[in-house]
Amino acid sequence: MDLISTKEFLRDDAGKIIELLNDVGFCHIKHNHKQKEIRCAEHEYGNPTAIKINTETLGCVNYKSSKNGDIISLIQEFKQIGYRSSFEYIVDFFNLDLIPHKKIQLPFGGFYKKIIPPTSLDQIELKTYPESILDEYCNNPNIRFFNDRIDLDIQKQFNIGYDISSLRITIPWRSAEGKLIGIIGRLNEDVINEDNPKYLALLPFSKSYSLYGFSENYQNLVGQTVWICEAEKSVMIAKGMNLNNVISVGSHNISAIQVQLIKSLMPKRIIIALDEGIEKEKIITECNKFKNSFLNYSIGYFNSSCLPQDSKMSLFDLKDNTKIMQLAKENIIWLEN
Repeated sequence: MDLISTKEFLRDDAGKIIELLNDVGFCHIKHNHKQKEIRCAEHEYGNPTAIKINTETLGCVNYKSSKNGDIISLIQEFKQIGYRSSFEYIVDFFNLDLIPHKKIQLPFGGFYKKIIPPTSLDQIELKTYPESILDEYCNNPNIRFFNDRIDLDIQKQFNIGYDISSLRITIPWRSAEGKLIGIIGRLNEDVINEDNPKYLALLPFSKSYSLYGFSENYQNLVGQTVWICEAEKSVMIAKGMNLNNVISVGSHNISAIQVQLIKSLMPKRIIIALDEGIEKEKIITECNKFKNSFLNYSIGYFNSSCLPQDSKMSLFDLKDNTKIMQLAKENIIWLEN
């Protein structure tokens, strides 16, 4: 069962949501049909209105911890588990199909039909792999990424490894559900030529079917500000700065599926931060893919003209964290949604 279909399974079904909350361990669960919300507490002696779940959107607010999110991130927080474990908890509880989905279906009917216009997509085969495949690569952190301000803990968190046969740093990609779908290899050389490209798919897949950092950062993306960058490194560098709301599309084109996944996060703000050198018209075209009158979020982009000309740099390629934060505040251009 894929992420969107799982949300659609729960959406607007208070009975299922209450059944799930009871199993997780929440207390004082009450449903307000008119308000389309469920209120509950974390424990028997907790405030019975401390947690609010919108039954239509599955959006959640935990007033005790001052965190926004959805039903998946709420379980993450309550049970102190990872995103994939939280997602699979729901799938297992309702005995949904845990076999990796063979095609990504656009949501249907009601709420999701309003936020995602009908789109015709050919059947998509999204192959997933067991985690044991990562054992084929050295799991030692590398100096190149460390010098790029991706520290050892962050490299470990993203399962960065090394392929001795191709002399490439390995960067695993995961599906929206947290399953391994592919591996990118970054050549561990300073001089790059056409015969030996800088990036190469060691375990081939299509980046357009997922988002790098989506599953790792899910708890800090849903219901909050989402930064969209090109490169995987931007996600990891930002993570090291304690910026946990950055994802990568793997190129400067945002696919229909990536747009769908980002919209499903119900974000407050979307900021597109492509590399320096991308034309303004192209960036605005990517921003326009998120326009939707039903959703109440802000759409903007980072004006990369403040970066060194012809550098092809990302905002997060700068070595100075203070400078990054300053430029991020001063160079966002907001568009009308």
